[in-house]
Parts: sequence; structure tokens; C-alpha cells
Amino acid sequence: MGEKSQGSKLKVYCPELMRMIGPGEFSWCPYYQAEQLLMEDEEGILKQIFRCHVKCGCSVHYQYYEEGELKTKVIDVIENEGRLRKLIQAGKKETVPTKKMILLVDDDEDFLFIHSSLLSNHGYEVITAESERECREKLENIKPDLIILDVMMEHLDSGFDLSKEIKGKFPKVPIILLTSFVEETGLSIPSSDQAKKKLLKADILINKPVNQENLLKTIKELLS
Repeated sequence: MGEKSQGSKLKVYCPELMRMIGPGEFSWCPYYQAEQLLMEDEEGILKQIFRCHVKCGCSVHYQYYEEGELKTKVIDVIENEGRLRKLIQAGKKETVPTKKMILLVDDDEDFLFIHSSLLSNHGYEVITAESERECREKLENIKPDLIILDVMMEHLDSGFDLSKEIKGKFPKVPIILLTSFVEETGLSIPSSDQAKKKLLKADILINKPVNQENLLKTIKELLS
């Protein structure tokens, strides 16, 4: 019920087969020999579900997502096809929530592997890039929900330049800069978040080595 491959969130409980069946399985019912339908035939499916419901007394099961949680409604009586049509139309609007996409950019392969695995395990879709050039190429085709940039890649200040460039293109996409810049160069960076945003065009600056718990907390706050 509610399987993506079926394209429909409606099934019925068949009292003859004593299990849930979808539109493509109605012809299996020993009592109501329905015709086999293509899943693209929405109107035919609607009529068939309603006929099966009326003739066999099948309960109609309807799935939808609410605030990311899968819900199921069981309807024992459907007055007419119009009511069923409304359920199907509502189902089209209730889509599976997509994962938030994070673009992770760092020239350290080990860092990319460890932290892309960390983020994936916490429910994020992760796209990686190993250089400024690759990052720019990826951003030609995607718009991530959040970007994590290493500062020191091809150049000492690669992440700073990228951050300013990306904010010009996607001003509302949060950017986290990861760096050991201060320790390695001895240069100072403003301490306040507002000053950092103004200077670096990034939302947050996190020092390496990265505290994973702090990183996950920061991502959650920025994406909320």
C-alpha cells in the first residue's frame, strides 16, 4: 500500500483473498473478476476501485504523508466516485518528503568519505566535490539546501572566494565554512557571527578538526 512503483495510494482489503490488493491485482479476486488495467489509466482505476468497494464490500485504504510521517486512513463506506476522486487528487498533492541536499566540498578524500557517510546516516542527501572547479560544475545543475566548504583547497582562501560567489548566486542557501585557517596562517577572523557573515559571506565558520555533534547541530539549526 502506497508503494512508489504503483503510482497510487489507494488499495482495498479483499475479504475473499483476505489481504490488501491494488488496482493491478483486482483480476485475481475470485468473486469480482475485474479487468486488468494499466497504472496510467487513473480514471479506469478509480471506477474499478469503486465497483470493487460496492460489490464486495471491500474497505478502501488510503495512505498519505503528514509532517513527514506516513498516515493510513481506512474508509468502509464511500458514497460515490466523486468522493474517491477527491481522495486520489489529494494523494497527488501529498508527496513523500524529500531529503535535504547538502553539497560537501573538500579536497581531502578521507574527510569527504567520513563526513558524507555521517550526513547520509542522519538522513541527508549528500553531493561531494573535491575542488573549486568541481563545486562550480555541480552548482550548474543542482541547488543544494546547504553547502559545506573547506577554506583551504587549491588556494589558501578558496573557500572564502567560493562562499562569496555562491552567495551571489544563491543568497538564501546557508553556507558553513570549515577551516584550520587561523591556526595555519596566524591571521585573525572577526569573532562575531555578524562580522563573519559580512566579511566571509558565510553563515557559520567551524574550525577543524570538526566536532561532528556540533556540525550536525549547526546543520539542523540552519535548515530549520
